[in-house]
Amino acid sequence: PGTHWRVGEATSKLGSVVGANVTRLRAERGWSQADVASRSGLSTQSVGLIERGEVNFKRDSIELLALAFEVDPLELFVVQAAPVERPG
Repeated sequence: PGTHWRVGEATSKLGSVVGANVTRLRAERGWSQADVASRSGLSTQSVGLIERGEVNFKRDSIELLALAFEVDPLELFVVQAAPVERPG
């Protein structure tokens, strides 16, 4: 009953969600990874690692990214629905 994730698997899925949201928010604003780094105080390398889900981020990083994007930190953890294409 229910879905059971191992700790590493759950962390990986969470990292992928956060990474996808950082990438989406960055693209919506037309920012480069360097822009995000400059606005958040994180390194460009850290931003890239977070976007690829390759890093175990810290709470501070989430707060800095949320401030840079001017969003609630929880928005970074929300799975976004795929856009639905509507006929023209």
